[in-house]
Amino acid sequence: MDYTCVLNMKRYIEKHFTEDITLDFIAKKFGYSKFHLSRMFAESTGKTIHAYIMERRLFEAEWLLKNTDTPIIEIAQMIGYTSQQSFTKAFRQRFECSPASYRNNHYVLTTTHDVRHVHSQAHNHNTIIMRMERMAA
Repeated sequence: MDYTCVLNMKRYIEKHFTEDITLDFIAKKFGYSKFHLSRMFAESTGKTIHAYIMERRLFEAEWLLKNTDTPIIEIAQMIGYTSQQSFTKAFRQRFECSPASYRNNHYVLTTTHDVRHVHSQAHNHNTIIMRMERMAA
């Protein structure tokens, strides 16, 4: 398996995840058949190319929701969704809540200097799992 090619594909996706990246385009760009490219990528990452791109977009959306006041429709457009509805559907499937609910129920960073937010995750519609960590003095 050509791990360098998979690494280069991942780098390309990282730089262009907001664009409309198709399997045909990736296959042509990297000089492989769609079938071989898909199999090689999935064997290496455990995900399809499409799933990898969607995960990357949603990771970016999660960060933007927690750390900016950017309107949700703008976030959807910034990360490559054509409508807020398609973005909300994908986000809800991944995080089990709407983007607005996620934004309203997650803390960005605490203002206390001795504690920082490390991880939060929507557990279900009514529960958020949070882990806080005390910083060294």
